[in-house]
Amino acid sequence: DNSIYDNLDNLEDYEVFRIDNMKRKQNNLLNTLLNMNSMSIDDETITTATQNNSYEIEKILNHRKYKKRTKYFVKWKDYDESENCWIWESEFDDDQIIKDYYENLEKL
Repeated sequence: DNSIYDNLDNLEDYEVFRIDNMKRKQNNLLNTLLNMNSMSIDDETITTATQNNSYEIEKILNHRKYKKRTKYFVKWKDYDESENCWIWESEFDDDQIIKDYYENLEKL
């Protein structure tokens, strides 16, 4: 996967690739679970189920300012650190984790 990342032109392409990669992994997991239960389901149902999924942020690791906007480097709960990525502040469902992040920075 790292060689693919190296060929991407910018941060946005990289993020889109990582999100698509996470969706593929979820689909594979769902297919595996369904196959274990001898159930059958079509790709459209799986895609719809994964699109409605929400990821929980375990912690914010870093931040960057872009003009008047801020991006945060996050660790996803229940995901390997290789899945850490940058997301815009506007993409957060709850801003409490952002407040906690800045409070912890002030303590350092």
